[in-house]
Amino acid sequence: MRTSLGRYVAYLAFMVFIVYGYYHLNLPLIRIPEGLLAMGDLIFNRMLPPDVAYVSTKLPYPLIETLSMAAVGAFIGVLLSVPLAWFASFNLTPNRRILYPIARLILVVSRSIHEIVWAMLLVSIFGFGPLPGMLTLIFVYIGFAGKLFSENIEAIDMGTVEAMRAVGANRVKVMCIGVIPQVMPVWVGISIYGWDVVLRASSILGLVGAGGIGIQLRASIESLRYHRVGAILIIILFLVSLSEVASDQIRKRVT
Repeated sequence: MRTSLGRYVAYLAFMVFIVYGYYHLNLPLIRIPEGLLAMGDLIFNRMLPPDVAYVSTKLPYPLIETLSMAAVGAFIGVLLSVPLAWFASFNLTPNRRILYPIARLILVVSRSIHEIVWAMLLVSIFGFGPLPGMLTLIFVYIGFAGKLFSENIEAIDMGTVEAMRAVGANRVKVMCIGVIPQVMPVWVGISIYGWDVVLRASSILGLVGAGGIGIQLRASIESLRYHRVGAILIIILFLVSLSEVASDQIRKRVT
């Protein structure tokens, strides 16, 4: 009875908060129809047709830079996420008093701070260019994949692990032989989806000077050259869609 009452109180408190938040924000919903008309005018009258000549002459190098940042960031992110996931899994961490909280803290910090904020901080440290963009993507990947990797380790069947420990296997052998074969199919799927996340993030980091096609997008917006903006957005949409299709096919084959 008390559990049901507490649940209903929690639901009521949540609904009260939603209503309060709505009125506190003072949302001008009456402006939405006008905004939709303005959006339609921006897309169909200013962005279309896209500037094809600009795509062929100015975008190849930023596009390659974007894909390179995403690929390198995802690769390094995977390499760092695996040991972090090991240390951050409560059932298998080598040290619950030191390594576990440190690894969890790294995952929480990486995941809590938005990639644009990471990019702004790293640009202020390393300057403009692809280096802060690549480092940002590594943090993005670690925050996403590391958490899921560690949760998957915590959900494994511990029977194999206990059997290996009983015959004297060390922690590295337990991880490599007893754990990774169990989690590998799921980890592959997470890694592929992580690539999608990193690719999407890499296309906008240039807005704050962290390299890639986002620099061209920002310059086009600031100069009010919306036909170029339309071309860049179409390229980004095509890349993400192509990556989504390829990732889905790879995921089906390996999981």
